Amino acid sequence: MSTFNKSSRVDRARLLQAGVQQHLANEPSLTLDGKDYKPSDVISICLGFIQAVDAVTAAKATWKATVKSMRTAAATFRAIEVAMHRFLVSKYGADNSVLADFGFEPKTRKQLPVAEKAVAAEKSVATRQARGTKGTKQKKAIKGNPPATPTASGSSQQSGSGNAPKA
Repeated sequence: MSTFNKSSRVDRARLLQAGVQQHLANEPSLTLDGKDYKPSDVISICLGFIQAVDAVTAAKATWKATVKSMRTAAATFRAIEVAMHRFLVSKYGADNSVLADFGFEPKTRKQLPVAEKAVAAEKSVATRQARGTKGTKQKKAIKGNPPATPTASGSSQQSGSGNAPKA
């Protein structure tokens, strides 16, 4: 009796019901925690619990099926909604007031105050300097020297496999 999950309690209720029916059905009353119960009352309490658990289990299964159905419908609706929005934007334009009749609001960017723009620009410059990143024009201005090529009379021919053409 160390586990108290739903299925173990239902099993215990069934066993308790069977035990009362088998061994205590002829008793006039049972005193439990200072209260008198008829054996039929104990059996009906056990059956009531079992029926309640069965009803909850069935309701949970129905609920899960309903949620699954809702999620499927939501995914289908979202696909249609996105496609419809794209269609309406291509037909009427992104800023047309007709989109509001379909429940779509035009996308607007939040306008930052001038002070926040200045702080963002300073952070951007500081980040680029800290990372050493450069723009395309600065990258084009960088000219590197190619590595020196080994000469034919140097030691580079000796380290080869011997299949190199001889001059």
